[in-house]
Amino acid sequence: APHHGGGGLGFIAHLHLICAMQNAPWVELFHDGLNTADVFQKMLVEPLRIDTDGCIACPEAPGLGVEVKTSA
Repeated sequence: APHHGGGGLGFIAHLHLICAMQNAPWVELFHDGLNTADVFQKMLVEPLRIDTDGCIACPEAPGLGVEVKTSA
């Protein structure tokens, strides 16, 4: 399972990598205490969709598929 040691847009890039690989069903998300998934989600205009099984839908918009908020 490819993994990224941080969060943010690097995680989104790795999510796209996993979705493009036929034999890689997992993506790791590290929680370092500072850059948690909740903090990152608040930075996005539209948060990632995570279902009750823990599956994440890969964003399909242009680029990385997410839009970062420009103001709080």
